[in-house]
Amino acid sequence: MLAALREAEEEIGLSPSLVEVLGVLSVADRRRQNERVLPVVAWIDAPFALVVNPAEVDEVLEVPLASLLEDGAAWSEEWGDAVASRTIRFFAHPEVLGADLVWGLTARMIWELIEHVCDGEVE
Repeated sequence: MLAALREAEEEIGLSPSLVEVLGVLSVADRRRQNERVLPVVAWIDAPFALVVNPAEVDEVLEVPLASLLEDGAAWSEEWGDAVASRTIRFFAHPEVLGADLVWGLTARMIWELIEHVCDGEVE
């Protein structure tokens, strides 16, 4: 958790004192980089000034979670063949994301968060 708080401060200027950690999601494997990512879910009650570190962040997308629940905003596809396949998640919303498409690891983490929020739980 400390690493996630440190990274958030370094990348977007979010002071750890403003963050209430609620829990974590499932560890996600980044296949190509052979990395493991632990998504940390947190609540930020107070507004803060977003200070983007250009050496760390290319772009910030602020997306209301509810917009990703709208019809047609989310879908999944099976990629691979009969021997090995995997589910790839996608989010697109022209009014909120513009031409951006959220998919892969990021979409997988958001999808899991939505499943927990809709069930009323975050582990």
